[in-house]
Amino acid sequence: MWMYVAVAIGGAFGAVARFSAAKYVAEHYSDLSFPLATFGVNVIGSFLLGFSYVLSAEKMTLEPHTAAIITVGFLGSFTTFSTMSLDVYHLLVETKYLIASFYISSSVFLGLIAAALGIIMARLF
Repeated sequence: MWMYVAVAIGGAFGAVARFSAAKYVAEHYSDLSFPLATFGVNVIGSFLLGFSYVLSAEKMTLEPHTAAIITVGFLGSFTTFSTMSLDVYHLLVETKYLIASFYISSSVFLGLIAAALGIIMARLF
């Protein structure tokens, strides 16, 4: 039962962080046709997940509840594949095919690179 509570707590903070990032980007970069907020949180979240994975599994061996708060809870709600999918859908409906293609490929590629960098940096830490 406590694992569910841990995930919920982390999820609440992750959702607020994502909402705050989206609000900030909307206020400062509203003229972009590229979904920068979702892209940014997904790449940052990938880095943080790679970093926290090494800390929890290899370096510190975090307690399961703590690891669940960070990875499944916070980062699970901070990053968002479903929003990315909806963003791509809207870009395709608006016939912005090049932007949609770039968004998909750069999200996957940079997300993978960010996760790898997080793993590498945590191992150096």
